[in-house]
Order: sequence, then C-alpha cells, then structure tokens
Amino acid sequence: MSHPDLQPPVHSDHSTSHHHSPTATNRISVFTRGDRNPDLIDHEKTAGEHHLDGTKEKHPLRYNDAGQQINHLGHVVTRYVHPDGESGRKYFHPWHFLRICFRSTSTASKLTNLLWPFTIAAMIMHFAFPEHHLWVFITCYLGMVPAANLVGFAGQELARKIPKVAGVILETTFGSIVEIILFMVLIAGGNKNVAVIRAAILGSILANLLFCLGTCFFIGGIFHPQQTFHEAISEVGSNLMLVAAVGLVIPTIFYNSLTGRLSPDMLETEALRISRAAAIILLVAFCVYLWFQVRSHHGLYEDILEADEERDHDRHKDLAKDKLTFTESCVAVAVALVFVSFMAVFLVQQIEFMVHERNISDAFIGLILVPIVEKASEHLTAVDEAYDNQMNFALSHVLGASIQTALLNTPLVVIVGWGLGIDMSLNFELFDAVVLILAIIVVGNFLRDEKSDYLEGALCVMVYVLVAVTAWYYPNPITTNGTASAENGVNGTLVSGDANATVVHEVVARLVKKALEEMAGEVVQRDDTAALEARASTAICPAYNSKTYTDSNNVAYTVSCPYSNNGNVIGSTTTATNLAQCMQACDAQSGCNAANFHTQVNICYFIGTVGSNVLNSTYNCAVKNSASSTATSTAGCTAATSVAVTFNELVTTNYGDSVNLTGSVSQLGNWSPGLGLALSANQYTSSNPLWSGTVNLPPGTSVQYKYVQVVSGGTINWEADPNHSFVVPSGCATATTINNKWQQLSTSAGASSTSLSSVVKATVTATSTSSVAPTSTCTNGPSSRNCWSGGFDINTDFDNSWPTTGRTVSYDWTITNTTMAPDGYSRAVLVINGQYPGPRIEANWGDMISVTVTNNLADNGTSIHWHGVRQYHNNGQDGVPGVTECPLAPGQTKTYTFQATQYGSSWAHSHFSCQYGDGVWAPILIHGPATTDYDIELGPLPVTDWYYQTVNYHAAIAEHANALPPEADNGLINGTNKSPSGGSYYVTSLTAGKKHRVRLMNTAVDNHFVVSLDGHQMTVISSDFVPIVPMNVTTLFLGIGQRYDVIITADQSPGAYWFRADVQDKAGCGTSFQNGNIRSVFAYAGHETETPISTAQTYTQTCSDQTGLVPYWNSFVPQGQTGTFTELTTSQLQQTETDGSITVYWQINGSAMLNNWEQPTLEYVRSGNTSYPADLNLIQLPTEGRWTYWVIQEVAGNPYNVAVPHPIHLHGHDFYVLGTGTTTWTASDASSLNYANPTRRDVAMLPTNGWLALAFVTDNPGAWLMHCHIAWHADEGLAVQFLESASTIGTVAQIPSDFASQCSAWDSYYNGHPAYLQHDSGI
Repeated sequence: MSHPDLQPPVHSDHSTSHHHSPTATNRISVFTRGDRNPDLIDHEKTAGEHHLDGTKEKHPLRYNDAGQQINHLGHVVTRYVHPDGESGRKYFHPWHFLRICFRSTSTASKLTNLLWPFTIAAMIMHFAFPEHHLWVFITCYLGMVPAANLVGFAGQELARKIPKVAGVILETTFGSIVEIILFMVLIAGGNKNVAVIRAAILGSILANLLFCLGTCFFIGGIFHPQQTFHEAISEVGSNLMLVAAVGLVIPTIFYNSLTGRLSPDMLETEALRISRAAAIILLVAFCVYLWFQVRSHHGLYEDILEADEERDHDRHKDLAKDKLTFTESCVAVAVALVFVSFMAVFLVQQIEFMVHERNISDAFIGLILVPIVEKASEHLTAVDEAYDNQMNFALSHVLGASIQTALLNTPLVVIVGWGLGIDMSLNFELFDAVVLILAIIVVGNFLRDEKSDYLEGALCVMVYVLVAVTAWYYPNPITTNGTASAENGVNGTLVSGDANATVVHEVVARLVKKALEEMAGEVVQRDDTAALEARASTAICPAYNSKTYTDSNNVAYTVSCPYSNNGNVIGSTTTATNLAQCMQACDAQSGCNAANFHTQVNICYFIGTVGSNVLNSTYNCAVKNSASSTATSTAGCTAATSVAVTFNELVTTNYGDSVNLTGSVSQLGNWSPGLGLALSANQYTSSNPLWSGTVNLPPGTSVQYKYVQVVSGGTINWEADPNHSFVVPSGCATATTINNKWQQLSTSAGASSTSLSSVVKATVTATSTSSVAPTSTCTNGPSSRNCWSGGFDINTDFDNSWPTTGRTVSYDWTITNTTMAPDGYSRAVLVINGQYPGPRIEANWGDMISVTVTNNLADNGTSIHWHGVRQYHNNGQDGVPGVTECPLAPGQTKTYTFQATQYGSSWAHSHFSCQYGDGVWAPILIHGPATTDYDIELGPLPVTDWYYQTVNYHAAIAEHANALPPEADNGLINGTNKSPSGGSYYVTSLTAGKKHRVRLMNTAVDNHFVVSLDGHQMTVISSDFVPIVPMNVTTLFLGIGQRYDVIITADQSPGAYWFRADVQDKAGCGTSFQNGNIRSVFAYAGHETETPISTAQTYTQTCSDQTGLVPYWNSFVPQGQTGTFTELTTSQLQQTETDGSITVYWQINGSAMLNNWEQPTLEYVRSGNTSYPADLNLIQLPTEGRWTYWVIQEVAGNPYNVAVPHPIHLHGHDFYVLGTGTTTWTASDASSLNYANPTRRDVAMLPTNGWLALAFVTDNPGAWLMHCHIAWHADEGLAVQFLESASTIGTVAQIPSDFASQCSAWDSYYNGHPAYLQHDSGI
C-alpha cells in the first residue's frame, strides 16, 4: 500500500554527510566520514599538499642533481615504475634473488619458507612412493604453503612497482592464482571432483571472511586497542560479497524450491543452465568492480591506501628493504607457479583416498583443508598488514580475495567446465550455502561500525572453528550405482551405521526445506551392514508385490505396489521413511490394520477399518494378513447405509466425572456438549482409562469432533485444539473404531508449562432462561441451517433480540514472548498460549464468553479487543487502551466477560499499538443459523501479512520516514505458508459432493487481499457478522478486518486445488515480497498430499469493497437530509521536527489521535471530568436512540497529497454503508444514497481520493473507537472516538469493577522506567 509515503525522499539535515553543497570540492568524497574516523584520512597531514583549486599533490617528487627522479633510498626510478618499488638494480642476481625471497614480507612469511623441504619431499614421494597416499597428501599439503607464499610475495613485489590500487588488485590476483590452478586441476578430473570444487569455492570465501579476517582483527586488536578502516573498503566489499553470494546460491534455491515438482534430471539440467548464466553475470559484475576501483573511483582508493601507509609504524623499515627487480619478480612468479601446479595436481590425486580410505568428508576437505592452504599467502599478508595497523590494506586483501573467488574464479571454473563438457553446476550442498549466507551476515555486522578489536576477531575465528567441526562430521553424499548423488542433485539421504534410518537435511535461515525421495537400488555406504539392511527395507516394492512380508515384529502383511487402501485413516507419522518402517509403526498403533506409505513425501498413514486397494502411483500399501480378507474389491457386496463408529478415548477422570463427545454433525450435537454422545466408562481402569461410545453415521460423512469432560458441579473441560477429524468409510464395512487420547495444551519456548496448563473450560449454570435444545419443529442441521432454537432463527435480527442460554464458555489465555517460524523463517513473536494463530474462541449464539488474560510479556502492556462484537451495554469490555481501559501491565491478569448477542465469524486481537501484527490474535466462531444450507463446518480460515522484523519495528520507522510503507515478507493462511526458508501449505479437506462452510477473515497489518479457490464458486452468506442474501462469486475482496462466511461445494473433479490470497498491490492496497505465492491447498479426500496444478480465477485488481451484499434482514434507514451529514476528513501530515527529522501523522479533521494510556476516556467519564484534550479526537453524541449520518472524505495532505484507501472500522455498532464515491462529496449527494436495506457491517473501505457515507443509531452507551485498520495509520492517529450517551455510562453500561485497580497497576509499571514508552496514538 502506498500510504504514508509516495513522495520522493526529503533530504533533511541528517543526510548531509552524503549530499554536498555546490561549494564543496569536486573530488570524489561520497564515502568520506571525517566526523566518524577523523584519523583515517587527513589530507592536510598526509600525502602531500593541497592547492587553492582543491587538488592535492601526493608525495612530492624527488630528483638528483642530474635531474633524474629518485626514490626515498636515492635509487634512480625506472620509467613507469612506482618509486616505492624501485630496487635500484636491473635484470637477475641469484644471490639477491634467494636472499630477498627467503626474507619475504614478514616474520610469519619467512617462517613458511622453512617448509620448502616438504615441497621437495612431496615430489619425491609422488614419483618414488606413490602407494603411500597419506604421506603424499601430507607432504603436498605442507609443501603447498611455501609455494603459495612465494606466489604472494612475488605478486607483492610486482605490485609495489605500479600504482597502489592496481597493485592491490594485482597482488590479490596473484594470491588467487593458486586457487585458480587448483580449480582447473580439479575440473580436469571430471565430474567426480565437482562436489569438492563446490565446497572449495565456498570454503575459500569462508576462510577469508571468518578465519583470515578474524585473525587480522585479533592480531591487530592485540597490538592496537581499536583499529578503524574506511567505509569505501568495508561497505563496497561487504555489499559485493552479499550480491555475489546471491548469485552463487540462486541455483541451489531454484533446485530445492522445485524438488518434487520437476524430475531430478530436469532439475539438474535447469540448475546447470542457471549456473552458467550466473557465471556470465558474475564475470560482468567483476569487470564493473574493476572499473570502479581502477578508473571511476581510483582517486578515492588511492587516498585511502596512501593514508594507510602513513599509519604503518614500521613503514620506514619496509621501504628500506631490498626489492626484487622486475625480472626477478617475474622469475619468482614462474618458479612459484610451477611448484604450486605440481603440489595442486599431486594433492588433488590424493583426495579420493582421503575421502574413501581415511573417512574425511568432502565437506571438510573442500570447506576447510583446501582453502587454508590455497590462501596461505593472502592470509599471511593480511595479518601482517593488520599488525602494522594498515586495516584498509588488510581488508582489501581479505575482501578482495573473496570477491575474486566469487566473481572471477568461480565463473571461470564453471565456464571451463562448460567447455570441457563437465556439469559444473552451482547447486551447492544446502549446508554450504546456508553457512555462506550466515558468514556474510556475521562479517557484515562486524564491519558496519568501521572499527575492529580482538574480541570481534576471536568471535569470527570461533565461528570458523564451529564450521570446521561441523564439516568434519558432515556426511559425504550417498552414491547410487557408483555416481555421487550430490552430482545428481540428490542431497541428504544417508543410511546411518547405527540404525535403519534416513537423515533428512533441514534447511535453516532463508533456504527451502525439502523432503527427499526414498533412495532405491544399491546403496554404497561405509558401514556394509547398515547398507544391506537399508537395501532390504527399501526393496520391498516391487520385490514383495502381491506377496506376504513379515516385518521385524513378526507381523505378516500382504504388500501391494503401487496401491493404496481406501479404508479409514486413524492416524499418520512422518518418522517412517520406507514401507518396512511404516509397517513397524502400524504394529505400534492401536487399531491399525493396514499401512499406506506415500513414497514422495515419506508419510505413513494408519488404516483402521480396511477398505479396498486402489491403484495409486505415489503409494505402496501393506495389509495385515489377519485383516486382508476385507482388502478386496467391493463388487458383489451390499454397500453399507450406516456405519457404527465406536469412539475410544483415553482420559483420566475423577469419580463422578463423565465424558461426552461433541462435533460437527447432528449425531454429535452440532458442537453442543449436552446434545452429544455420552461415553461409557464400563472398561475404565486406572491403567487403561478408557471411555467408549458408539454412534451410527452415514458412510462418507466428514466429521470434526472433540471430547469434553463434565466435572461434578457442572464445569465442562474441553480438550485442546486442534479438532479431531475423520471420514466415515464407504463400502461394505458396517463398523469402525476410532482411538484417541485426550489432547492437552502444549508448552513452547518462551512459555512455561505453568502458564499454559489451563484447559479451555465451559461452565454450565442451572439458571438458563431459555433452552439451547432444538425445538421439535426447527432443528439446525445440514438441510435446515436457517433454524436455531428457542424460537430464534435466521429471521431474528440480533440487534433487537437474542437468546440467553445461561451458559458461560470460559477460556484462559497467557500472552508470552517466544520465537516461531510459521513459514520456515524464525522470528520473535508475541502469542497466546504458545500458539499462532491463538486458540479459537468458540461459543453458541446467546452464550456468555469469559476470557481470562494473563500478560506474561517481558516488556509490553497489552489489551484484547473483540473485533466486531457489539458489546451491547458493556463498553468496559471493548479492550481499547486509552479509551475503555488502561493497558494490562506485565504480570497482571484481567477477565473479559461479554454475551454473544451476534453470531458468525470474527477475531480477537490486541489493541495495544500494533501488537496484534506480531501474533496476539485469535479467531472467534459463534455458532448460529445461516442463510443457506451446508453439510460440513470447516471453521475459520484467516489470511494475514507477515513480516520478519517485528511489526512494532516497522511502525516506528514508518512514523518517521518519507518513504513507501514496509513491504510484507510473506502472507500466511491459517498461520502458515511456504517461503524460501521452508514452511508448508495449510491443507483443507473437502468431501466430494458436500457443501462446506469456510469462515474467511483478514487479520493483516497492511495488506488487502482478493481470495479465490481455483475451479470453484463461493456462495457468500455473511459479511462481517451480518447474514446476507446468498450470492455467488469466484473472487472476493477481503479488506483488513473484514470477514466473509462462504459455502464451497465440492463439485469438481477430485484432486487438489489452490486457494489464493493475492495482495492488491497494483491497486494500492499493500505490498508483499511473496505476492502470487500466498496460497493454501483445498484437497478432496484422498488427495491431501498432492501439489495442485490448478488454474487461477481471472479478475481485475481492486481496492474496493465487494458489491451486491444485501442484508438478510430488510433494514430501513431514515433518509438523511441535506445538512444532517457530519463530514470527517482524512489527510496525512509530514511534520518536520526541530532536529530535522520528520514525523508522519494521519489526521481526521486536522487532528491526529493521541490517547493517554494512564487516563482512558472512561476515567474522564467516571470522575465527571469533561475537559477532554483535543487530541483525543472525541465526538460527543449525548442523545440516545438517534440516527447519525457521517461522510468520511479523503483530502490533500501537507506537504504532500498522499491518497490511499482506508479500511474504516467502528466499535460498538454495525454501521450502514449508504454509499461511496471517488470524487469530492457534496451535500446534494445525500439524496442519491441507498437507504433501503443498505449493506450493513463493521468494516468498510474508504476509496482513494473519495468518500464513504455511513449511518448508525446511538443505542449503545460508551466510548467507541472508529479508526483505519491499517496498523501504521492507526498508530499515526487516524481515528476518532464517539462518546455516546455519556450520562448513562456507569448505570446502563457499567464500568468494570477492576477498572481502577488495572489502571493503578499500569501506572506503577509505566512510571517505573518501562522498556518502551508510548510513541504513537496508543491504539
């Protein structure tokens, strides 16, 4: 959505460090931050003198008496040679050559020359004793170090002879030559080395970023308390690394995202093509980087490196050292490259031995061993520079080497492999790719402040050691028929030496979790015994097809491949990874007579009553021989018309307690426990607390159900979510058994077991004023949904009358901090009872609802608002901080109590700032009559946007930024979705031929959606809480806070279909990074595990309410006349503060709401104080029973006209939507509005640059909020409150008895230095 912020950024004072006035020097200085690092580049003190025109003369040139240029040692400077690199000699001098090369650049480099004997020994071992593989590997490995060091030293000597920037690039390039040679030798060895190359690519980067940089920070920090470096080095380098990492891992993301949707061969082919395209793009990026350093920003880098040289405390010693001549430098390079090439070839030849004979993993060799030795010279050079306090040089070497690996060496090896016909794909192991991203994030954070110390260095090295330890234990890819599976794109299936198990790699951070296909065929593994066991268990199909197989528990099964049994499913498990393990799991499952194993997703389904076997290419099944007589074709038998379903429930109860079963069908009471099935305790024992009951149900019926415990004294304890569900089997079977165990609320991280121990409970009193039992003439059921009970039905307008059941449904909620990953990406959340979405509020029309809320948040107040609930004469329970209550302080508890005078669907959410966006919300389902019939209740299906940073974090930025609003990272459907980090689609089961009720709701912060189900119509039967005349749609606009109940008929070909929630970004209704991929699955029974291939419905993007919504009750609104409409204008104000920052306000009639959490509006009423502050935006409506008319008009803001749609929500009332327009409202428009049964709801869209005309009657005393439901806008003040019939508040609408104590507790907390202070409107 384009709210606060469609205008170009305003450059305020705080941005002047990046924007210079016309009087500033024309020299490139965009990266300079003299105020932060004043000692970094002081042009007045370093490299030369400044002239009046702003130019600078670097190191004044020196000349001898003969007019020849000389350097600091008096040597005549050769033409084109930099003075610092002038040796004073020419050609080749053997003694000088050996002496200078042995001295090297530093003491550490000098010591590596002591390893030259290993280089000679390696050559001898290779040719004379090739059978001693281990010693050849060790000597080559150690012998590589001095050779690599000589390459680096020779490159450094050459670099001294040319300009600084070009010299650093050349020096880094020579440091990378060792790597290039290694890569070329490896790629020449064919496909068998591809996995090692991939690991070595990432290992090289990791060794530089973590080990080398960490060592630089540590060594430099030991000798210098804090070192600084220039942002042009750190920012450009780290940004390039991040971009390079994206290019490297994209093929991996592609491969893993499409696993299961494309064949492995096709995936590997496409990943290879993407890798080659990425290689070309990365090479182009490297060229751009070179141009940036050498040409366009050469002066900047030259200045930085010149200044760094001045900081070298022993630079005079370096300058005084003898230098190699140009010829000697070239000879040194040639000699070093010869030795490096030999060592590389010999080393690579031993890798296969080290992997297979010495059991060192490919990951450890590629990630750790090879990079350390190939980058030895770079590491030593960089550490020496850090010791000399030349951190810009050190960073240039470290980051430059990493950049060259990513942008030059990697593309080269991909392209060379292409030319050699070798499949050099960048489809890395997931472990490697994830570690790379994490390393770049870690290093980027350390570089951000442009300072370093030994602590940061130690931490980097520790991370590297952790990676090394993990790489040591990381298993090699399995081989199938002699070919490494990693090369075939199969990562992660490993047969353990200790058990018959399959290890599935789970992707962390921002990569996709994938389930792998079971490996078939001969598996080659280190442990031959485990491999034989694995082959035996995976070879059941087809070897035992139509035969008897006896599992490890000595249970005989008849195997069918590829078939599935269509009997009733009584449970499932994901721990089994083949049919043999699935049979073993069935043995342990009570009532299991057959097992269906899904071969593509590794799910084992337990079958209770065995049906017939049907052909299914994705399943294998096994039927116990004792039950196999029923697993035949149903031809020739009489189909059952009723199935006796026995429900067995294990739950420990006290003497005098009883257990009932209630559910979604009339035989189970339609969710009324008193009308459900009473279970028997005839078989109950202390060791087997079994409650049992049998009920006859029609075949094919889809049932959702729960057990309730009726405690002596009348209290009903409901078992925890989720609902149980099953489909009554069709065919010849006349009986089946379902086994369950009482579901308890589970604990989670961040929430103690004590805080979550309360179960949902319903208290039944003996003072019912009307019966909840259906009347004999009107029973609510699949063919009579218009009926209810006690004389109430669909014709009852619940604004005028409602049942009173005498029943109180109670819930205990505890709100805590924790972390969750609803789409695979873990983030901090605030949740209810450790659940997201929160636990469902479920009641019948007329029930009392009691919710006890305990705030166990660490640093936040809270409140709970019951969205759309009328709260008739009950304003104090509306849950709005600063209006109807003070916030609930941490550690405090409050009980909200209200009657369900309406029925339908909604949600409860925190109204404490934008807190609900971080998880504090839950669906509300109130059962009642409906305007059309349906068979199956599927419950709420909420849709929301999702942010990886907290919503409060985004809101704080939005309030002070002239920018586009935050973009959602994803969208969730019923609390889940897929993302690049993993996750799963929510699956809704459909029964063919049946009508299903789905309760749609938008619980988002900023995104509006159009929802649809591919291939199906939806019949809308209510909007918000209001029943409507049924209307058919294929797509439905769902604004923030809006709800629609729809009926979906399963009348299409059985299969799986996408349910889509599209953000209306082109219409200005929000943005989401995952737009187009916000989906769930609606699957016909038996197709739940399929991935849909359905086609989307067509529509035009919109940000306008659904039209044609006709309330079922024919309501009459008196016609508003000219002059009776009160106009409320909305606009945005961007106010510049005294410090140059801006604050964004959304206003109504020029005023942004600012509530006082410590003094709510009801406190003013309670104390008789009528001096209401203007920024409460309070509108008094003193007369009760009067129609009021309002038009909300969007007008131009200040200084920009930011025009966007707003979802307007009113508390305490449904309003009547008399009309909308996209022009400016005029008084004459009043006569053209719709007063005859207009749309009635509690959320309606205000069009962009338009108006919205509403009406409601003042029949509910209280302080009622009306606000935009876009969280940023509400935070920024887009709200008013109607103080309705204030004189009767406290009598007709009583103020809660705990009002004062709640405010007192909040005052004590808020005045005691809380972690966060109010920074917004408060709502």
